[in-house]
Amino acid sequence: DFSYGTSDLCLEGVGTEQEILKRFVSKWCENPEPFLNYKNFAIPKVFKKGWRFSFPSSIDQKDTAVFYESKQPFWRRKTKTAFIIIPHWNPFFWKYYLGTAAIRSFFLPVATYMYFPECGSQQRIKNETQYDVVGPNLGLTIKRFQQDVLNIQRFGAHLKDMGYESVGIWGYSIGSPRALGASLFSNIFDFVIMNFMRLLSFYISVY
Repeated sequence: DFSYGTSDLCLEGVGTEQEILKRFVSKWCENPEPFLNYKNFAIPKVFKKGWRFSFPSSIDQKDTAVFYESKQPFWRRKTKTAFIIIPHWNPFFWKYYLGTAAIRSFFLPVATYMYFPECGSQQRIKNETQYDVVGPNLGLTIKRFQQDVLNIQRFGAHLKDMGYESVGIWGYSIGSPRALGASLFSNIFDFVIMNFMRLLSFYISVY
């Protein structure tokens, strides 16, 4: 059902939900940087367990940012390069994993880190549940976008701390505006690839 979603953004104030959300969006559009730079929020600690890197999101700590690692092939280690891969809205984990493994092994020898965030108790790698990045809840849609941008920036900075000389983002479909937001409002990333850009024009027209 349609909702302005002010509770998802933890917004309070005088007036209707529509008026409260409109003031928030106007403030965001006047100066997006305070909302879309991870350094303006508490910086969470990154945890590693096997191939899984995770940390609680700055916006909602019940949600978890998760990145799955595939290491850089041994035959190309002169320059340490990593890609953060941001999938489309309802991806199948293993299809992405196998596809990027083939590309990494034969064509583009870089490390890859796939972004598959978990909301509450949702385990996406197990049940392929779609990530609710779009929907009739306006506040939740904004929250997910902001949360993803901050998570990607935080992890990009962590990759630089791990010793990667070059860190980039590859965004597909709805991952593209997230890639753009993460790169525009930080100086972490060395390159950005955005695929299926028609969705980006839709975002621009909406915001």
